[in-house]
Amino acid sequence: MVGVDTVSIRWMTKVFDSSLPTVDRFIMLALADNANDEGLAWPAVKTLARKVGRADRTIQRCLRRFREAGWLALERATTGKPGEPNIYRLLALPTGD
Repeated sequence: MVGVDTVSIRWMTKVFDSSLPTVDRFIMLALADNANDEGLAWPAVKTLARKVGRADRTIQRCLRRFREAGWLALERATTGKPGEPNIYRLLALPTGD
């Protein structure tokens, strides 16, 4: 069913083809699993932590590292309502070339 689950095969393929270390790759795959083809994803940190079996703080550190490396952009919710999810934009990934 279109629109029920958001999964970008395109982004998942890019992650598999990347040169990311194993744990980073797994976390990026969890993001891609929640992304659309434009690379937008909005999973909660707790959701990512559950999917990859890591602590919330590990996920937060990894997301910060991804942003600093230019692989991920963080777009905060604009209404400022509590509980609104962050929106992540997947960008370029390091390649194995």
